[in-house]
Amino acid sequence: MSMALRGEFDLRKADTLGVGQPVCAVLLARAGEDHTELLSNLNVAADVEVRTVDRVLWPLDAGQPANGAPDLLLVDTDGAAAEDLDFLRKLKAGHGAAPAPVVALVERDGEYATEQARRAGADAAIQKPVTADKLREVFTRLGTGNWSHDRTPGSDSNVLVFMHVTGGAGATTLAVNIGCALSQAVPHQETCLLDLDIQFGSSANFLDLSRVSPILEFLEDPGRIDPELLEGMLVQHPSGLRVLTSPGLPVPLAALASSGVADLLRVAKSRYRNIVVDLPVALAPWTDTLLRSATVIYLVTPVTVPAAHRVRKFFDLLRSEGLAHLPVKVVVNRFDLPLKSPVDISPSQFSEAIGRSLHHMIPDDYRLISLSQDQGTPAVRMKAKSRFSIAIEQMIDIDVMGRKSTRNARKFGFLNL
Repeated sequence: MSMALRGEFDLRKADTLGVGQPVCAVLLARAGEDHTELLSNLNVAADVEVRTVDRVLWPLDAGQPANGAPDLLLVDTDGAAAEDLDFLRKLKAGHGAAPAPVVALVERDGEYATEQARRAGADAAIQKPVTADKLREVFTRLGTGNWSHDRTPGSDSNVLVFMHVTGGAGATTLAVNIGCALSQAVPHQETCLLDLDIQFGSSANFLDLSRVSPILEFLEDPGRIDPELLEGMLVQHPSGLRVLTSPGLPVPLAALASSGVADLLRVAKSRYRNIVVDLPVALAPWTDTLLRSATVIYLVTPVTVPAAHRVRKFFDLLRSEGLAHLPVKVVVNRFDLPLKSPVDISPSQFSEAIGRSLHHMIPDDYRLISLSQDQGTPAVRMKAKSRFSIAIEQMIDIDVMGRKSTRNARKFGFLNL
């Protein structure tokens, strides 16, 4: 059936879709379920033309709706059922409709159900019963084009995510130095660092910052995030880098929700050209939200046998979650020849063990990095011509500036694959 629902809140298509036209939504419903309350809330929440279609009848493999592709897909699902998650994946793959934002309507089984729906590809997930206020919030975001990672304001921003799957890999050291180097190299394109290791993040110590960000306000009410609140939480470093530090005391990783992380990143992208993100070693429910939004994901690792097992396991996880396409680059940190330990393996052996190429080799400059951390001064500011600083410059040249590095790394003896 089809009906025009109008209310006091007008949601209009983006200008490119034609100002003043109502949004066309398709509700992919479960057979035999009553959606009267949902349709009533749509009436209150927005100006939406809704067409209800039995999910079983939706053309997944070919064809379009009779009156054209929808602007929005509402999917009735319990969030955790394997067939429902597979249905969401197929929708996001473009089967049966042109690309359109997908809103999953899930049973109230806790946040895990919404997380599963998001990981399966839903652009938003709302727990049932669906309220008019929640619909209004989600539709406002989707209606302004914020539903797609590559269509958000600031979509030309660089999001550089640093992660590690083994302790002591040095990911924070690289994140801090990349952030400061970017701030110095491109001062007119401002850079911020988001330390999302909310339990044991150390960026504030590495940068000798005098205070920590009041991030607890954001954790308590992530829906409040806007450019003004973000700016108030950031601490400025002398290099020009703006830093969202971790809390003064550890908080559970679950204190962050995927929706809050997505909103934080959206606001950061509206203000900053370069966004560096430092992640905890543990995988949180919101980790994939960041990974899906990244321009580059740096997986920082030593070249050892134990690290090879962990890195391989991580890539196996990505494949099992349908995330093998993510822009992951393997960064070998603290590497020098000759090999110094029985557990060390050669770069070529490590690459073969993990089934991936190695993209960057960062030299072992223990003395410089130790001095840098003791003094709270980034190594790239202490010694700009060091082998470490040159390697950081290469990463920026290749991955951010999009140009071939002018430096010859081989002459420094640390790139020897």
